Amino acid sequence: MISNLIKLNDNVEAKQIFQLLNSNEYDVVCLFVGGCVRDLLYGKENSDIDFATSLKPNQVKKKLISSNISFDDSYEKYGSIKVFLNGKFFEINTLRNDFDQDGRQANVMFTQDWRQDALRRDFTINAIYCDLQGRVYDPFKGVDDIRNGVIKFIGNPDKKIKEDYLRALRYIRFFIQYSQIDYDEYVLNSIKKYQYNIENLSKARLIDELKKILITGLANHLFQNNYIKDLYLSVYKGIKYLTRLEFKRKKKLLKMK
Repeated sequence: MISNLIKLNDNVEAKQIFQLLNSNEYDVVCLFVGGCVRDLLYGKENSDIDFATSLKPNQVKKKLISSNISFDDSYEKYGSIKVFLNGKFFEINTLRNDFDQDGRQANVMFTQDWRQDALRRDFTINAIYCDLQGRVYDPFKGVDDIRNGVIKFIGNPDKKIKEDYLRALRYIRFFIQYSQIDYDEYVLNSIKKYQYNIENLSKARLIDELKKILITGLANHLFQNNYIKDLYLSVYKGIKYLTRLEFKRKKKLLKMK
């Protein structure tokens, strides 16, 4: 499973960015993180590639400029630099602490502490960092959770959901894809507690999450738990018609932006 991470070398542009950010540094300052690492560990094609770095945004930009690489620094205050290279898109995020979060918005403080950066993330499976050799930094044992089919919040699920209500729907999406055990009742109770807030997320975020559910080809699994079924029927009016579809054959027709 870990050996799958070596496939990151196949992405020439990602490899170039990784090597650029780590060049002329005493320690490793950049690692892959998030969905690209998670998906490879699950044996799937790697999705959008994100980097985490201990470099400050201005240091990242200086290196990109030196190599004539285009970027968008609109979200620099959050530590996020979007990179465009040979028609491919990447995101570089400076290690940070999030605080004073309310639903989604947060104030941030940059840090040199990789574990502090991992603490702000949602699930253990999304807080696995790696390099091009497949060596991992896994502070919350996300690799073990992947092996055991467990979807686990980092820290208190109630607190994590309150920080960003979309995490409730993300939990369900990852659960129907990867879980080998039943729903955690404590997590379901937290989701019930914030159902009103979940239903009132922006339409853009809800639609984007629905697309991701559909692309899994497993949307019909939402109806295997009565509460999850009722939640989605409430959040997404008209989703009841999904019970009539067989998604395995149709998922290739769906395309996420």
